[in-house]
Amino acid sequence: MKYYLKKFLFLFIYVIMMDIVSFGAVSIQTELWVRVLLSILSIAMYLLIVVIFGYAEGKLAEKTLFSNDNNRRFIIETGKDIPLKEHEEFKAWKGFFIGASACFPMILGLIVHLIVYLSTGTVTAVGGATSICYMLFYAPIFAGYLVSETPAPWASYFITLYGVVATTLSFGISYIAGAAKMRKEYDKIREKQKTIYGE
Repeated sequence: MKYYLKKFLFLFIYVIMMDIVSFGAVSIQTELWVRVLLSILSIAMYLLIVVIFGYAEGKLAEKTLFSNDNNRRFIIETGKDIPLKEHEEFKAWKGFFIGASACFPMILGLIVHLIVYLSTGTVTAVGGATSICYMLFYAPIFAGYLVSETPAPWASYFITLYGVVATTLSFGISYIAGAAKMRKEYDKIREKQKTIYGE
């Protein structure tokens, strides 16, 4: 659990940092298209950070899996008990889960917002608070004043859900790519060992 919490905190802290940039982008007195463009660039910058982090985590996870597999063979051969870092080893689904975890507060906030609206018919501050917490993804819409023009303002907050898809795919795909890169390096090492020492 501690492993996943650390990854969530890293990604979420960057969301907050990019929120500040996004607030700045929508607040400056300039043309509308400039504000929207700056908001989109903020998202692109965040996703780049997610991709770099996911790629590095994938490589590290593959290294851990390789190390754990060697330790497992040693345990079978010797019977000695060696602690394994099973939470940290590579599994393809982990990349997508970690990526999605950065948006768990958004999903929870929007679920509460929907329940409150459907049960009372009123728009509470929950949706607004969620959009502020994830201003990074809400900024292009906010900058374009699309919310005030929509026939269902309460539903406008759900537009930010594209952030869940973008973050999940960015981290998950780069995580798998990082692991694949590390696997190729290990395959080359094994080939060299076979050439030098035989089977």
